[in-house]
Amino acid sequence: DKLSKPLSDFSKRIVSANFDNVSDLLEYAVDFEKKNLALAITIQGILVNKIEDDDTIAYRVLSELIEDENKHIESLEKFIKSNRFVSEK
Repeated sequence: DKLSKPLSDFSKRIVSANFDNVSDLLEYAVDFEKKNLALAITIQGILVNKIEDDDTIAYRVLSELIEDENKHIESLEKFIKSNRFVSEK
């Protein structure tokens, strides 16, 4: 199954983490969101075998998920930039 390997790889990258400060937590959150985005894009690519596949419910749902993940990343990165305490370790 084409989806098994990406899902397995993603689940192996999820680790329990302890954070010493807010900066580390936020960096972890951005990295996690980027990995979520990459997984969603990979899944969408696997599901699209022909041009007509971009009109399926699964494709549209994944497109919305990808859009949301991009927004999460942008929001976190803006928050990090706008908060001085984050850059101070």
